[in-house]
Amino acid sequence: MEIDKKIIGNKIRILRESKGWTQEDLGLKIGMKQSNIATIEKGRKFISMDKVYKILEVFNISFDYLFKDVLIALQNSETDDLFHTTLKNNLSVMKFEDLKMTKKLIQKIYSCPQFNSQEQEPPQ
Repeated sequence: MEIDKKIIGNKIRILRESKGWTQEDLGLKIGMKQSNIATIEKGRKFISMDKVYKILEVFNISFDYLFKDVLIALQNSETDDLFHTTLKNNLSVMKFEDLKMTKKLIQKIYSCPQFNSQEQEPPQ
């Protein structure tokens, strides 16, 4: 969903600026070009799972912190069908390694207290 990319991109921009880093600085730390950082921060592109882990590491933050706003937006969203369609389309073109990382992230999402209020079991 468009909102997800923008929320994550904005959070990454805020984190980067709080450290006084340029987009190029962040790119060097996580192995990306400055132009790709700019595209992600503007919400025009999804960040890959391996880069998500690098972001968590360089900013010393948790997955929950980075994705909390997305989870809240999804819970408040009335576009669940669009979300599921988008998720299905994105998963169908992902590399196997990214799928494995995505599975771990989904399991973390299901373990979040905000998400658990819906009493659902994490996927196996």
